[in-house]
Amino acid sequence: MQVPKGIKEIVYVLTLGLILLSLVSLVVYETPPAETKKNKKVKKIRKPDLSNSDQLAIYLYKQQKIKEKRQRKRPKSPKYDYGERSQLTAFWLCLFLGIVAAHRIYLGHYGWAALQLLTLGGCFVWVIVDLVFISLNLLKDRKGRKPIPW
Repeated sequence: MQVPKGIKEIVYVLTLGLILLSLVSLVVYETPPAETKKNKKVKKIRKPDLSNSDQLAIYLYKQQKIKEKRQRKRPKSPKYDYGERSQLTAFWLCLFLGIVAAHRIYLGHYGWAALQLLTLGGCFVWVIVDLVFISLNLLKDRKGRKPIPW
């Protein structure tokens, strides 16, 4: 029994559509909500008069306290070394939609994504390189954090 030509193409288009829809829903599901910026008042310390040693000492003391406070806020646990993105999602996006740089957009590299999109994935060279980098968890997000390992 032969299948008509039109039905075969419809099945291919529907299958491709289902794959794309599942990938898009996966990206939307894993994308965190936009961060809101809090209005933080930044204390500006007046520059000291270098001729007055008391002002200079107070200035250096305040600078040291600010540095200590910043270092206390840094997380000490290794679970914070990873970003919000998933290595598995980035891999699947690169595998199926690498030519349109969906994985770069997912990781926040919009400039590289535009360049990769214009060159069609560098004729698949960038796609293959990115697949290797994502597999080894070397491709970081725009904040310099590694994706959560699979």
